[in-house]
Amino acid sequence: MPGMGGAPGLGHSSVVRAFHAALGHEFLIVLALAALVLLGGYVLRGVELRRMVAGAGEPATTESSSTPGEPAARRLLRIGFGLFWVLDGLLQSQSAMPVAMPSQVIAPSADASPAWVQHLVSFATATWSAHPVPAAVGVVWIQCGIGAWLLLAPPGRLSRLAGGASACWALVVFVFGESFGAMLAPGASWLFGAPGAAVFYGVAGVLLALPEARLRGPATWRKLLRGIGALFVAMAVLQAWPGRGFWRDHGTLFAMASSMAAIPQPHLVAAWLRDFALVAGTQAAELNGLGVALLAAIGVGLLVGRAGPLRAAVVVSGVFGLVVWVFVQDFGVLGGLGTDPNSIPPELVLIAAGSLAVLRPATRAIAAAPTGESGARASWTRRLSASPSYGFRTLAALAALLVVLLGAIPIAVASTLERGSASAMVRQATRGSPQITDVRAPHVDLVDQNGTRVTLAALGGKVVLLTFLDPLGRGQSPAIARELRQVSGRVHAAGRHISLVAINDDARHRARGALRGFDQRMHLSGETAWRFLSGSLPALRETWARFGVAAQIAAPAGMAARRDVIWVIDARARSAPCSPPNPSRRHRLAGHHSNVPSPRSSATCSPERAPGAPWQRRRHPRRGDAPLARGHCDARCSLRGGPSRPPSRRGEVVVP
Repeated sequence: MPGMGGAPGLGHSSVVRAFHAALGHEFLIVLALAALVLLGGYVLRGVELRRMVAGAGEPATTESSSTPGEPAARRLLRIGFGLFWVLDGLLQSQSAMPVAMPSQVIAPSADASPAWVQHLVSFATATWSAHPVPAAVGVVWIQCGIGAWLLLAPPGRLSRLAGGASACWALVVFVFGESFGAMLAPGASWLFGAPGAAVFYGVAGVLLALPEARLRGPATWRKLLRGIGALFVAMAVLQAWPGRGFWRDHGTLFAMASSMAAIPQPHLVAAWLRDFALVAGTQAAELNGLGVALLAAIGVGLLVGRAGPLRAAVVVSGVFGLVVWVFVQDFGVLGGLGTDPNSIPPELVLIAAGSLAVLRPATRAIAAAPTGESGARASWTRRLSASPSYGFRTLAALAALLVVLLGAIPIAVASTLERGSASAMVRQATRGSPQITDVRAPHVDLVDQNGTRVTLAALGGKVVLLTFLDPLGRGQSPAIARELRQVSGRVHAAGRHISLVAINDDARHRARGALRGFDQRMHLSGETAWRFLSGSLPALRETWARFGVAAQIAAPAGMAARRDVIWVIDARARSAPCSPPNPSRRHRLAGHHSNVPSPRSSATCSPERAPGAPWQRRRHPRRGDAPLARGHCDARCSLRGGPSRPPSRRGEVVVP
């Protein structure tokens, strides 16, 4: 589940402050709309009371007596998904959303999808990255507005329009936010949220947009339950498919549970997840077999549709879904960048609404007086003036529509602007500032994910991109791994080759199985240039000290504290023995420091310098004059792997 466990860094404080300021200003607009709605309701109620006191006759026919009552199943959908949308909007107001949404939520969902999906989703990531404040604030108000619209709209046209708006925005989230629910990528599983919560939001929106007459009988709801049953059967087949890591101890399920347990959250919940991870690490086959059987049984019960099997399927789906939601999906919202309660709660609400309509069909006769859609259309003005309740809900629904527009218009405008139009503040905060410092590469002697001993000297002839990653994928590790893979692809396409080296910075998870699990999740298993190194705790601590990386365990969550840095080492740095720099002088190899580093902005380091040659001052292309730290090389190098070519101007670093 992308987005869990992230947080913004200090470099993003300017964007976060701008986000909070914009959110506060627009909240005042929302409060003003709410005050106008309350005032309008008070006026309507006063008109009704004066009419009664003046003896104008009996109170006007109320909404409940003049129109058919809302079906119970539809009411459950409307209230349930209205609350879901409001919750999602509140989750979008987290401080990390403006800068971390593209890298930790949107991009991971498309990471392993086909190229055309990645190209489609890149439009959303580019727009959000260039304009993070209006995008983040807009999503907050769109989702809160849709939720309020569903909750407050009176029966009839406005309520159906709210359902249509819910379905449309769910489609946007499904395509651009969830990359089609990640169903086109390997590793999809019902346990992890497939086919995506947005699918169920969209289905509910379509049902709410239908005429109420279509929802009074069980026919439409039977079709819904059969569709969900077919989905459960398909998910059971997918879950049982071999070769996807679910049948193997310390496999996919163990990695997911372990990563969720490491996210900062209530201690009791973290303890539950750690215990479940221990079971998943040793009894994966039994757990997966039980899951497959339950998914298949629920699907068959929903497909059959008879009262007995249906009731059993509803109960089993509720219990099984609750267990998965707690122990695998971690409630969907605890810690990090959870953007919704995940797929199980909305799916269970759909099942509950369908079973309610099928098992307890409405038998009450409906009063005549205008019942059809045409009658409702002909009398809406009379109902608005005659019923204070109907008038108040109408005003509230219109105000909610304005809130949706308050969020949608800035996003629409931002999507039409050029990417380069982002403000300097946004560019600085989202890209970070490169720091070029050249020293000799420290010695590395560890073991990779395949059990092979690896040293930097053994990788001679290639440029090395080196970083420190968490094998459980916490923090910025997934984003850095994606950056490395993308750079490798671009360099390889240009006919050159580099080596990608990551060193484990988690003292607790040093086994090769954890490294291979990370490779599988990040789709690096087939990358021949990829090396994920680990070793004994003393060897790792010695390597961390040489690079000046703090990788201690921070209680109580078990997170490894790290700096997100990529070192780019020239090919010749591996042709000679390397000595570690003095950590007290904070030497670095060339690297780019930011929460989501960009290897393209990194410099390379060559160990060779003429003996006795003076240390030179170089002009950094972005930061002006800055002295190079004492080391063993200058910045005249490239990723070509051979002799470095002269820079186009003094001190410019050549990086493809």
